[in-house]
Amino acid sequence: MRGKRVVHVVFWATWCVPCLEEVPALRATYDKYRDRGLQVLGIVVNMNQTLDGVRTAAHDMKINYPILWDEGGSLMERYRVSYIPQNFLIGKDGVIRYAGTGLPANYDALVESLLKEDAAVASSTRRH
Repeated sequence: MRGKRVVHVVFWATWCVPCLEEVPALRATYDKYRDRGLQVLGIVVNMNQTLDGVRTAAHDMKINYPILWDEGGSLMERYRVSYIPQNFLIGKDGVIRYAGTGLPANYDALVESLLKEDAAVASSTRRH
């Protein structure tokens, strides 16, 4: 994904109430910005849940972004996730610009800023 999109990675589980509370904001932000280059990826931690349960929850909550199953926990290890929800906003340059156990208070503004920042960087890069 480096160089193409701003990526929001969120680690979550169906039994995690704070995770489920974030879904409406993630869904709305993805709807608002996906055409401008935002990609949201929900990574389901493989703890006390089933694929069928995840599918049902995703359907019931009308999740509109891709969901990945972290079968062996390798993504959790790679991102050093110890709590969920765990959110990462990653710029087009591949640098993590936000990491936290919840969405930042200024989530929409931060996404907007990253998309503008990355657009400005891409524009200035093309001129040289």
